[in-house]
Amino acid sequence: MSLRIVRPACCGMDIHKDIIVATIGITDPATNITQYFMRQFGTRNHDLLDLADWLDSYHCKDVAMKSTGKYWIPIHDR
Repeated sequence: MSLRIVRPACCGMDIHKDIIVATIGITDPATNITQYFMRQFGTRNHDLLDLADWLDSYHCKDVAMKSTGKYWIPIHDR
């Protein structure tokens, strides 16, 4: 049994007060091989714009966020 690829490009984010760690997974549907790309971003407005540009560069529209405080709100509102 193999798993069906639902989202060929998706991102997971760990959000803290001063830093965002983001990892994008891109799966090739022909080979089922996933490549991972990780970057860290700050939490200021220009950093969030850089994060959005980085996600767009990988055509990544689906994001899962993990945050223990209210720090996810500015990212969600972008």
